[in-house]
Amino acid sequence: MNPIPRRRRLVFAAIVVAAFFALAEGVLALLGAGGGPTYVVTKGLRWTLPPNLDGEPFPMRESGRTFALSTNADGLRTRWPPGPAPAGMKTILWLGDSRILGWGVDDGEDVSAWLEKILAETYGAGKWRVIDAGMPGYSSVQSLGLFERLGLRYAPDIVILELAHHNFRRAERTDLESLDPGLDSWLTGFLTRHSRLFRLLRRGIVELRGPSDTPPSAQEVLGAAGQPDQESDEVRVPPDDLDAVLDRMEELARRRGFRLVVVFPCNTNPLPERYDAVVKRHAEAGRLLYLDYATPFRALGGLAPRYRLPDSPGHHTSEGNYLAARAMGETLLRAGLLPPIAGAATASADGG
Repeated sequence: MNPIPRRRRLVFAAIVVAAFFALAEGVLALLGAGGGPTYVVTKGLRWTLPPNLDGEPFPMRESGRTFALSTNADGLRTRWPPGPAPAGMKTILWLGDSRILGWGVDDGEDVSAWLEKILAETYGAGKWRVIDAGMPGYSSVQSLGLFERLGLRYAPDIVILELAHHNFRRAERTDLESLDPGLDSWLTGFLTRHSRLFRLLRRGIVELRGPSDTPPSAQEVLGAAGQPDQESDEVRVPPDDLDAVLDRMEELARRRGFRLVVVFPCNTNPLPERYDAVVKRHAEAGRLLYLDYATPFRALGGLAPRYRLPDSPGHHTSEGNYLAARAMGETLLRAGLLPPIAGAATASADGG
């Protein structure tokens, strides 16, 4: 009996392997295992959410529960389509990380959605819209890139840049040096989007490495964050890079005519001194508004444990996001960025 030619053996082995993976993918699909989140690897931004999601179930690694997330054609978590607002309506665009995105809560429960509801109850429907431009794991460098690529098309009147603590997490390269993903990131992104088996194995590897306060999606897919280190220069966004980000945002504000607001997260301590000094220098030059909405958030009781997600304490519940939105509304009003009103916003956390 003649031995099977080597080429035929290789073809047969390839068919067996392909059949195994196809069967595994089919079984996982039937069981609903290995579902999202998935991301689009994007040149100049590293990653973005996929466009046109419709209530996509995103799993929480810590608890296994899911939350529903929808995106528009730009991959932003907003009900508004890309483009300027209708006549007579003004736009606030809020840049930030997963806390602004609304990680862990369903559509309509993120901080931008709550702010839009509060403004509608305060000034009337159709006067203001709020665009959620938060992305999991994003630094201010990425937020600037997202704004230039997508945010400008919404013709915002006010842009809020929230300086996420991802900026000063340790990294081998700064974000400015690593905005263009390498081949390994493109391959990882492709497999993450198209293979349930890969997502399941990837998630298991991340869990073996230990917990992180970074949204599991960004860490799992692209290893976006390290550990916080406020003194080291080996961070994602050094102070000099933040200075450059603010210079560019100010230039865009002058050219496009929007008001630029910079804030630090309402549920954390103020920025490290070196970063705080950078923002204050820009604010003192009159080129942006450096506002504090953490103080009113705390005055509203926003730091109470019941307003934190049990399975992701760095993120807010729907009620916590409502309080953050209310604190932001009060802050913008005090800064003269919103029209005077007779009374305070009265929206309730249940949407009433």
